[in-house]
Amino acid sequence: MKRLLVFLLLTGALGADPDSLIPPDPHTVNGFSRSNPDYRYRAAHSYEQAYFPKALASLRQRASLGESSEPMLRIILQGFTYRWLDRYVLREGKMPRADLTETMAWMDSQMSRYLSPKQFSGYQGWCHSPDNPMAFLFLVHTSSSGPDRP
Repeated sequence: MKRLLVFLLLTGALGADPDSLIPPDPHTVNGFSRSNPDYRYRAAHSYEQAYFPKALASLRQRASLGESSEPMLRIILQGFTYRWLDRYVLREGKMPRADLTETMAWMDSQMSRYLSPKQFSGYQGWCHSPDNPMAFLFLVHTSSSGPDRP
């Protein structure tokens, strides 16, 4: 029985997608979520369509990574995006510094598993680069009107 359970866990047969770092939906209920139903999914889908292609290309360039790295980078970026959106909804359209720091630390941890120190440095430069169309996700948002500008 124990072996069967281990096998099921390792093969993902219990419903987990082994190629996903997207956390489960926390189903936050607050004023923001009531005013913006399904915001998490709608925004994530929009970001993937509008921003991911250029963001992934610029990340690969900054970190000196080949095309073969794109699936891994996409999975990590999806996980980051959903974690960011979960915090944004929880904080009702805001991204306080503490939440941003924690969310970015998660992404740093994921990236450090796959990147050399030189590539990791390139990734860190990409986060706030004007070439990164998702750079707004790496800024503190103290109001629901958008990110704070440095």
